Amino acid sequence: MGLAMPAEILDPQRTAREATERLRAAAWAMVGLEADTLRLTSEKTRLESAAEGWRALVDISGVVAFAIDRQGMIHWLTPAATAILAAVPGPGQRLAEVACHLDGIDLEAEVRRAFDLGEPLERRVTAHGGAEAWLMRLVPYAAPDGAAAGVVACFRNACHLALAEAQVTLVEELRHRIRNMTQVVLSVANSTRRHATSLEDFGRSFTARILAMGRAQDLLAQSGPAGVPLRDLALRQLEPFAADAACLAVEGPALRLTAQAALAFDLVLHELATNAAKHGALSAAGGQVRLAWSEEAGPDGAGLVLRWTETGGPAVAPQPARRGFGTDLIGRQVRAALGGSVTVEFAAGGLRVVVGLPRGVLAQAAPPAAD
Repeated sequence: MGLAMPAEILDPQRTAREATERLRAAAWAMVGLEADTLRLTSEKTRLESAAEGWRALVDISGVVAFAIDRQGMIHWLTPAATAILAAVPGPGQRLAEVACHLDGIDLEAEVRRAFDLGEPLERRVTAHGGAEAWLMRLVPYAAPDGAAAGVVACFRNACHLALAEAQVTLVEELRHRIRNMTQVVLSVANSTRRHATSLEDFGRSFTARILAMGRAQDLLAQSGPAGVPLRDLALRQLEPFAADAACLAVEGPALRLTAQAALAFDLVLHELATNAAKHGALSAAGGQVRLAWSEEAGPDGAGLVLRWTETGGPAVAPQPARRGFGTDLIGRQVRAALGGSVTVEFAAGGLRVVVGLPRGVLAQAAPPAAD
């Protein structure tokens, strides 16, 4: 009985062919693998290049943003994030451990709220003691499996929004002042016409009153939101009517009037000064006008009391036969525009006028400047 022989020995050619086929298949597999490797390497390079490009774009754009994961760790931020964060966080540092420049905002609590709600939150915030305005947007993001992963915090400079809002407020204030000024001018024009004795008299009186209002507007522009100094207002209105400094005595504490009160009281002073120059103390040599004011609590609740006293002028009739426009304007401005009271006394020694105004005509004192 003979021994069994392996098939490879019996058919060496078939064995060689099979081995060759296996080697060829392995070679093609290696070629395919190399091609896949080259393709993946190329794709990786392309993605890295794109990522670098986007990162550079974000860096130069000045976008203020950073990402916080669900554990509160900051794991990504733009260079501009230091506009909000007081320092660049180190690896694995928690948001709670990094100080921020926001005013009165618990940023970690806001991030946690956005994470819990699972929806974007947006609000206006300020930084550096109100010097900067920002629009804060907190956007939750998800992991590849869909689970909540963290929050991206984005901040957009909102100073331009604040400026736009201030511009709108300024325009509204301007419209309000123009409307009020138009009403005052029309009232002055109509009343001057009723009391004028001729066209020339109307033109002279009306022009003088409009110029007085213009001087008050100049002072308003110079004084700004702090209010108009009462002493400056009085001197600017009265000095053109005085022959010399001895004719005027202006006394009182340093107080400021609101813009509306300054315009109304300026007309009152103009009428008093005009009357004094035509018929009263400023029309005679040696005559004097004294304007004094003080903060008092009168029976009508007035907070500011002003006293106009004329001396050394012509004798004054006990009561004029006809009320002039000046007297009417004074009463109307004090009562309607200023919400105050006025008492006019035609004393033999000279005109005396007492004006009581509510405390609301006084502007709030500006806070002292920081050293």
